[in-house]
Amino acid sequence: METQAPDGMVIADDILETQRARVLAELDEIARTTKKALGEAEISISLFFMVPSTGTAILTYGTASDPDEELWDSVRSVVTSVLQEIVDLGSPNFRDVACATTGPIVDSGTATLTQVEPIHSR
Repeated sequence: METQAPDGMVIADDILETQRARVLAELDEIARTTKKALGEAEISISLFFMVPSTGTAILTYGTASDPDEELWDSVRSVVTSVLQEIVDLGSPNFRDVACATTGPIVDSGTATLTQVEPIHSR
């Protein structure tokens, strides 16, 4: 079976499952290494990570704050480096997604999320 990505790229489901399994197995290490790398880059932001079970993303990460684009680009660069180092993902695709919260996580009720998607296509 194959999954159709939003940009028209076709991704084999077995590739997605394999990559998700690798990310899930290393999720704690990804979080620890990212936290350390953000600190070294003097970026003070808390992130959360999720491994979805459907769709084209292999990892979703976000923050309860609402960083500006320059800061979020820096965070994305750190996360990319960590994923390349720990799970050897090459150069993954990223896609910002909208989200909202129902609790007091942030005053505005919004958070910033990004999905990491594989590049493999058929």
